[in-house]
Amino acid sequence: MTDLLPLLSSNLLAAVMGAVIGALAVNWLSRRYARVRQVFDLHREFSTPDMLDHRGKCETGLVALKRDGTLPGFLRLEAAGQDSVWAVLAFYERLALAARHGQVHTRLMAGLFGEVYIYYWDQYFGAFENTENLDLPRDLERLAVKIKKADRRSHKRWVENGRARYARLERRLQKEAPAS
Repeated sequence: MTDLLPLLSSNLLAAVMGAVIGALAVNWLSRRYARVRQVFDLHREFSTPDMLDHRGKCETGLVALKRDGTLPGFLRLEAAGQDSVWAVLAFYERLALAARHGQVHTRLMAGLFGEVYIYYWDQYFGAFENTENLDLPRDLERLAVKIKKADRRSHKRWVENGRARYARLERRLQKEAPAS
């Protein structure tokens, strides 16, 4: 009987440790799965026809704002253009907050959103002045930094591709502009 007690206590300890380790593994895997699912849900939203339309109008509006460089330039945009800029900014703000609070898988986020976001950041959002001491510009900058850290090898290519894309857009808009 005395030989049985150490054997039972070691088996009990092993069972308890196995249960704790198993519970921790399940917790870690479920949190990881939730972060992965969140990235794909956001990407699905980002790729809807409505959001694609907003992104196109937003880009045109941001080009106009970049050319003029003033808030009145932004306010001269038609209401749909302003709404689209705000829709895209709101989406990226949600993505930035989710990333900041660890609610998304960072490497997947960089892979799915990196090139397009870095284009927006490098060409438009990075130039926003934080004159009103708003959180939005800081959140957008944090998102750019997080994406860069998650995929450093692709970042330089994304910036170069974005600059080439902007140059093509600028040429197209100049051709479409009515002669003054």
